[in-house]
This record gives sequence, structure tokens and C-alpha cells, in this order.
Amino acid sequence: MYKAEQNGEVVYILNHFSINTYFLIDRKCFLILIEWGYRYRILIDRYTNILRGIFSGHTHEDSFQIIRSKGSNDIASVIHILPALTTYPQENPSFRVYTADRKTSTILDYTQYRLYLNKIEPNKEPIWEVAYSFKDFFKLPTMDFLAAVEKLKVDRELFNRYVRNFWGEGPRGDELLENYKSAFNFIMCRLLCSDLFEYLDCVGSDYGNSEFAFGYGFLARFLNLQWEYAYNP
Repeated sequence: MYKAEQNGEVVYILNHFSINTYFLIDRKCFLILIEWGYRYRILIDRYTNILRGIFSGHTHEDSFQIIRSKGSNDIASVIHILPALTTYPQENPSFRVYTADRKTSTILDYTQYRLYLNKIEPNKEPIWEVAYSFKDFFKLPTMDFLAAVEKLKVDRELFNRYVRNFWGEGPRGDELLENYKSAFNFIMCRLLCSDLFEYLDCVGSDYGNSEFAFGYGFLARFLNLQWEYAYNP
């Protein structure tokens, strides 16, 4: 990125992992991976002036993550977390098409496509359908991610739709919504925590009824014995 900055270029980053989630929780190299995520955040902050988007996979989530500057509360960048073409785990295959400004490379919107497995008919061509676009979903004129989060905080119907999209409109979204309080806390921590240190402090030791089913609570319970929900709906 240093060379790109010196050359007056802008950058998209494509990587497999995001930096605030359970991918860093590895039994063999836990501390190394946490340190990697923390240093990666510092680089994002340093080169925010040339970053036009970061794209991650691995979790198969249909989501995003706001990365804030270490020195202020400003947004350094946004990580676009992309769902997958595979059906694992119990998801409808998905892909995204982004629209960007030709001159600035700024992302203007994206359209999320979905292949609904329950609609596939034998011996017929599968049909990819538009699930939503970002600006239409949030009813926003621009890709304002903070405004999107604020809408999720106050609009329960929108929040429920977001959670169902989160795992490709598969059954896990409805399972998570069985405990609205823990679902709300989990989603907000995923959206607003900039690294794993923040995420563990946020999600804490009590992930409600879904804690172990979704695999996030065990390490947090170990590290955060005294804890309350960071976010309350």
C-alpha cells in the first residue's frame, strides 16, 4: 500500500479473513492471530486515505464490519463480509455485484444475488434472484454504514430481515432470533467492533440461549468472567 500511496493510486483489499471474529480463535496460534488482526487494523487506519474497500469471506456471512481509527472515532474503512456460493452451513448460495465510480473507485452500491434452493425444480435451470441492494434495503441515498447500523438499532422488522440475510436466508437466522436480546448484542458487536479484542469485550461471556450453538461464547466466557450485554435493544 505504501507504493500505491506514493504512486497516487487507490486500493481494494481482497482477503479471506476478517479481523474481529472467531477465525482468530485457534488453539495452536491464538496469540499470533490476535496480534495479526490488531496490526492489520493499524495498517487500515494508516492507509485509510487510499483504501476504497476491503472484502472478506471465510464466515459465509452476508454482512459488513466498521473499522474505526485508533486515534479517533472516525471510520477508517469498512470490511465487506461476503456470503458464499456453497450451501455450508445450511445457506442459500449467494454472490454480489458491486457498482463503483469510474474515476474515484468509490463503491456506490452493491446488489446481492441468491439461489433459493427450495425453488429449484428438477431438470430446470436454476434461477439467481436479486435478494436486495444495500441502498434499497436500508432506504439510504448513499452507502452510509453508520446510518444503516442506527436504523437496525431502532427498526426491529429491518433488524429481523438483516439477521435472516446474515446466513443466506437459511434456518440459522430464525434460530438466532429466538433470543432477540442476545441476537441484537451479537449483531451489533459484529458490526461495530474493529478487532478481536473489542469483539470479545463486547460479546462477553453470555451469548444467551444460542451461545454454544453458534460457537462464539466459550472463549469469551473464559476471558470475561464479569460481563453484561454491551448492547440492549
